[in-house]
Amino acid sequence: MVKYRLLREEVASIVEETVRTTLNELEKSQDLRPLVVPVIIKSLERDPSWVSMYNITGEIDVPETKPVEEEIANVLTAVKEVTNGICQAG
Repeated sequence: MVKYRLLREEVASIVEETVRTTLNELEKSQDLRPLVVPVIIKSLERDPSWVSMYNITGEIDVPETKPVEEEIANVLTAVKEVTNGICQAG
């Protein structure tokens, strides 16, 4: 059986897991996850330049995000460093 997922669902799942892992590594509260994930998703929706690279390599290069408060910005920076090497799950 072949399963199909929308690109948005696939990428959202990867972003969610990456943010969760990054917060654990930074020893930050998971309460920040619902604040960080939407910022990344909106950035990906605003600038589709990452899609072609993702389709070829499975890597997500998160575009610039809009300014946010410092604590969230620090988490975003760490997530961006990780996502430059994220590989497609599966």
